[in-house]
Amino acid sequence: MSDTVLEQAAQAASEAETAREREHRRAEQAIKELGDAKFRLEKSEARVEARAESAAQAAATAAQEVARAEARLHQAEGKAQQAENRAESLNLALNAMKIELREATEMRAAAEERSRPTISSLIPPPREALDSLRVVVPQASKSPGGWWLFHLQVHCCGNSFTVRRRYSDFVHLHTSLAASTGSRLPKLPPKRSGSAQTSDFVQKRQQELTRYLTTLLATQAKFRPELHAMLEVGVFLSGGNPPPHPPPPPRQPPPQ
Repeated sequence: MSDTVLEQAAQAASEAETAREREHRRAEQAIKELGDAKFRLEKSEARVEARAESAAQAAATAAQEVARAEARLHQAEGKAQQAENRAESLNLALNAMKIELREATEMRAAAEERSRPTISSLIPPPREALDSLRVVVPQASKSPGGWWLFHLQVHCCGNSFTVRRRYSDFVHLHTSLAASTGSRLPKLPPKRSGSAQTSDFVQKRQQELTRYLTTLLATQAKFRPELHAMLEVGVFLSGGNPPPHPPPPPRQPPPQ
């Protein structure tokens, strides 16, 4: 019986030793795993710190870029304001130049008007002058107001000059002559709308007005006793306004 007890005790001791060794191995394994976990944790902490440092550097770089962008934006705003100021100054200067140009143009036109000779200063009284008076319309130009001005080239007594007239001036002349003379006048070219006034039309109108004036002057030569009619033609061509028509002379009673 004692042998059996000894065997059981030895077996129990062996099992205890085996269990102790197993627990020892487990403890060693746990220590190893703990060391590995600690190593991984340290590596993770290092990566986190590196990433945090990189993020901090990126944030600092971004802040610097934002600051530089704000500085560039401020400079751009300053340059834009300077450009706007220069544009305003140029606009004011341009307006001043336009005013000066308009005034110079008006002064030049006034000087030309004052220096331009008139029929009355170039020729003898209209009664005799109409025999040598010739007019052509070789050119037309648009005025600043957008209407056509016909250039009347006047030749009289060895002298010549040019005046500019609108179509409405021809209408006024024709109406005045018809009212003052009571005689049959050449047909005035009809009025056309603005949309129909092409370059071909204007050239044709120049020819028509030349024929009208030529025929009118030839017709007026037959009316020399009617001095006011001849004066109206002369004043119109020289750039003035027609004088008021004198009353017709009283009709003489027929001889008894």
